[in-house]
Amino acid sequence: MDGLRVLGAGLPAEAADTIASGVYGDAAAHAKALALIDSYLSTHQQYIPGIISYSLLLMGEYDRALALIARRVSSNDAVFFHFLWSPQGRVIRAKPEFAAFVKKSGLTDLWDKYGAPDVCRRKGAGEYVCD
Repeated sequence: MDGLRVLGAGLPAEAADTIASGVYGDAAAHAKALALIDSYLSTHQQYIPGIISYSLLLMGEYDRALALIARRVSSNDAVFFHFLWSPQGRVIRAKPEFAAFVKKSGLTDLWDKYGAPDVCRRKGAGEYVCD
């Protein structure tokens, strides 16, 4: 919770406790955390705290996290990308939506120029498969 208080600047006061409980608690706590996140996202802030996408990842909400980071600007994408390239991120890298995400985010252009990460292999210009 203390980390969420720092990384979740701009979130409602109860967010740290609610989101931490959603990550580590039962199904009811999970649902309550998602409701808080959805409520916050409905305010359409220009920048969202990076801890939101990271918390979604920790709660197993991979599709939601990937869609969110692809369309919204985060105050700290480092926590998201750390998870994405970790062994736990393998489940996200295997999703069909991942290919569109890396293309839209400009990663494939970077990889075409400098080479792909160790867990990815090139299929063609701008096309990669990541394990």
